[in-house]
Amino acid sequence: MRTKNTFGIHYVLRSSRGGKGKSAIYVRIVVNKTRSEMSLKRSVAVEEWNEAKGMAKPKNDSLKALNSYLEEIRSKLTSSYQEFVLESEFVNADAVKNRFLGVEEQKHTLNSLMDYHNLHMIEVLAIGTMKNYYTTEKYLKEFVAKQFKKEDLYLTELNYEFITLFEYFLRKHQPVDHQKGMTNNGVMKHLERFRKVIRLGVKMEWLDKDPFVMFKLKFNKVERGFLTKEELFAIEDKEIKIPRIQFARDVFVFSCYTGMAYIDVMQLTPHNVIKGIDGNKWIKTLREKPIQP
Repeated sequence: MRTKNTFGIHYVLRSSRGGKGKSAIYVRIVVNKTRSEMSLKRSVAVEEWNEAKGMAKPKNDSLKALNSYLEEIRSKLTSSYQEFVLESEFVNADAVKNRFLGVEEQKHTLNSLMDYHNLHMIEVLAIGTMKNYYTTEKYLKEFVAKQFKKEDLYLTELNYEFITLFEYFLRKHQPVDHQKGMTNNGVMKHLERFRKVIRLGVKMEWLDKDPFVMFKLKFNKVERGFLTKEELFAIEDKEIKIPRIQFARDVFVFSCYTGMAYIDVMQLTPHNVIKGIDGNKWIKTLREKPIQP
């Protein structure tokens, strides 16, 4: 059964905002227990106002003109409300006001996009990868709060400038838990994850255009070093008395000999050790590789 909407328009005075002995006139829109007000940029003396009828006392042509203006506003607000009803869309007081003002109602925000991505990818991406996305989200919220003094932004507010400012924020960000800031590649990884989230928004048509179109990620090429046989033996034979450090060393050495990544080593169980056709014991496992959105 469809719930019947309730709708009302009321004119009220704000005595402290009129100036020169007059009170400012505000229109109050009430829809389904939601309320929104806006100033009409008109004022009237209290003694010239009929509070019961919500209109001016038509003593002269000026007050009659004011009443005509109020009726015009009432008619336009009612039309805005009826449009929502005819479209069978959810309606509240703010929506009616925004449509009357010609403000396009926006539904999708940066936070809602990040929440959508994380909710739908938590079963797809590896735990470590999701952790990185959560960190990128944290930096985005810090940046928006500092740069725009807001908790959230509409997706339509995102542009090329937003990305470059976010990049600058990341480069200058000083972590509280250690002294060094991010490297260039660390900054690029956060932007790369953000770009994947934005592209998801474009695919879902939450965004008309991709603000990353003209932005180029610039990673620095890193030459990975390696241990000599002597250095590996020295690490393997070193006496370590702290259990957690000893455990970390053992995992590292095991990875060196097997070529397995840390995450794969940590997921090993006795069932992964099998007897090969040569009679020796072998490790059988699947490579853990995060699936990217």
